[in-house]
Amino acid sequence: MLFHNFDRDPDNEHKSVWTEVYRKSEDFLFHADNPPVQEYVGKHAELATHFPIEIYGDVSNEVIEKINSLEIPLKHFATTSVGYVRSERFA
Repeated sequence: MLFHNFDRDPDNEHKSVWTEVYRKSEDFLFHADNPPVQEYVGKHAELATHFPIEIYGDVSNEVIEKINSLEIPLKHFATTSVGYVRSERFA
């Protein structure tokens, strides 16, 4: 994980936002398979009413399958010809 932040949603002071940046899909999968992370996700429904995930950029099918298996709402903003990513930073 390259970056991890927990902050208040700028549009709603009663909501919080996690931001995580991973270099490769494999790094996310390693994190998602971490037992404390799995325990947190399993108990999250007791703590909050909403837990969507937004992904920006290209990821492997395994990442999408992992998130879908957790039954977490997912919105994927794949890299397109109008997007800009410094891909050399994520090689």
